[in-house]
Amino acid sequence: MTSSAEMTLNWLTAGLVAVTFFLAVGTFLLACRQGQTVKLQGRELSMIEDEVQLTREQLQLNREQLDLNVKQIEVTRDQLRPHLELSDPRWPQPGSFPTARVEYVSGSDRSSAVRRHIGDCWRT
Repeated sequence: MTSSAEMTLNWLTAGLVAVTFFLAVGTFLLACRQGQTVKLQGRELSMIEDEVQLTREQLQLNREQLDLNVKQIEVTRDQLRPHLELSDPRWPQPGSFPTARVEYVSGSDRSSAVRRHIGDCWRT
């Protein structure tokens, strides 16, 4: 081979080595960038999992609050209902109806309204 051919071959070889080196550096930089992206996605996934957990906990708290509301409604209904007690029961002679006095104990209605309602029930 002639020296100019060897020179050209050496330049081509050096050029290929340089291109290979730059490709290797580029591949390394892309790998580093990909690693950073994977770390970032891992952090995002962790944040999303934390948000899902918080949402589940909030949902559980909402369910517990709903249960408390239902119980409070039951207690309120019980407090609003008129509470009546029978006193002074009497058992007359056979063939007659027993009698007793109905006393209004508590509730949201006035005792006179409850008495009217009881009277209306007995009339019907």
